[in-house]
Amino acid sequence: ALPPQAVSVDATGTLLKYKGRVGEIYRAAAERCGQAAPPDAAALEAAYGRAYRETSQRHPCFGGERMSSKDWWRICVARAFNLAGYHYRQGAMECVFNRVYGIFGSHRVYEAFPDSLPFLEWARSRGLATACVTNSDERYEESVLPMLGLAEGLDTTVCSKSVGFEKPSLELFAAAMEKINLAVEVRTRGRVRAIAPSEVLHIGDSLSSDYIGAVGAGWQACLIDRFSTADGGRWRRQGLPVVADLHQAQALIESTF
Repeated sequence: ALPPQAVSVDATGTLLKYKGRVGEIYRAAAERCGQAAPPDAAALEAAYGRAYRETSQRHPCFGGERMSSKDWWRICVARAFNLAGYHYRQGAMECVFNRVYGIFGSHRVYEAFPDSLPFLEWARSRGLATACVTNSDERYEESVLPMLGLAEGLDTTVCSKSVGFEKPSLELFAAAMEKINLAVEVRTRGRVRAIAPSEVLHIGDSLSSDYIGAVGAGWQACLIDRFSTADGGRWRRQGLPVVADLHQAQALIESTF
């Protein structure tokens, strides 16, 4: 493989993780609004997973240009409680939703992995362009990554909501390629040639969205398995490139120079 000239990283599971469980956060929000809440947070979390998939299918890319991210999440949160068997009146549901939406825009539920910023800073010190390419709404770019201190290590962030396409689509990776080269042009005042797709390494924790999507776009790709999952074991047995953390990703990149 060519030595990469840019490194692209997924967000959740690669650069950052959730603190706490979604089901617990949703249940606590209902209780704070004086509503009866599902006693089983695990069941509520499973309902959330189903609601997220349903809402994503009906309104791709967090609503794209047709719907605000906040309205998209309003539908998803209400659906999660409904699937768990809880149907609140409109005013009560709005109270619950506003608590959930506010919490997920705050420090309370996100944590950067300790190797994330050092990895991004190392990459930039080696002259590599850095990008976060994520299936998320615009709050990741506007607030989540900055408040975790990760934005300072990134040349650009590409969110599916803003682009209107999601990984593994070729369109999302093409938009990311364009933003990476624009960032490089601005940073170097046009003194560096455009980076080719084959010179970008994408790192993420999803076989379909990250690895297959990136390779399909002509990028280099590597999977990250931070939690020693069954999927990670399967990927390794298949001979796919897998790292346990971004320290290993750095060593992998250094080996190409």
